Amino acid sequence: MISWEWGVAALLVIGIVIISYGWLSDAMRAKRERDGLKAAPPDKLPELPAPAYVTQFPTDKEALSESEREHLTTELEHSVEIAGRLATADFVTDSVSKAMITWNPLVLIVDSDLTSMREILPAIKYAKTQNRPLIVGATGFDARLLGELAANVALQIFQIAPIIMDSQVCRQACEITRAELAEISDLRSGYLPPTLFGSARLWVSDEAKSTIQADENLN
Repeated sequence: MISWEWGVAALLVIGIVIISYGWLSDAMRAKRERDGLKAAPPDKLPELPAPAYVTQFPTDKEALSESEREHLTTELEHSVEIAGRLATADFVTDSVSKAMITWNPLVLIVDSDLTSMREILPAIKYAKTQNRPLIVGATGFDARLLGELAANVALQIFQIAPIIMDSQVCRQACEITRAELAEISDLRSGYLPPTLFGSARLWVSDEAKSTIQADENLN
């Protein structure tokens, strides 16, 4: 056989070996995959760290110290009680009394239901510029709005407390805090002159009533 014929024969042999190896490799891989599908899952899965979650609201509230509670009790002796109530327990600040307690708040009173953040956002911004918490009294609050407010309070973005009161109590609260009764149309237009806001030295609310100590600087 001449040399070129030997070369062709060698190439044919090598090609057959490569093809055979490829076929055998594919067959073995397919078998492993079939065996893997038939295999039962392990009795015990590897232990993985539990995922961390951030809750929307704090699960517990801070309690006043004994001295703080004694001071609060003394201050409440010089306060006026009204029928306005805390809209939801999400705004409670004292775990013992289940009340929202805030000092030196600005007060905004509107004889209407509030339905969106847009209606009170200018008031919130103004209170932040004054570095003071905000009390908002209204005849009602939309549930979604309350959720948005509570989330922001929980994240300490701003301080606010929604108080539900009827028309008569709205006027009573205005008299105590020297707030002007706001019109819902003014809130929606963003017209909020500083004279619209009242002020209190102390405001305490639970889900039954509110107690207000007037701001002495207003007398």
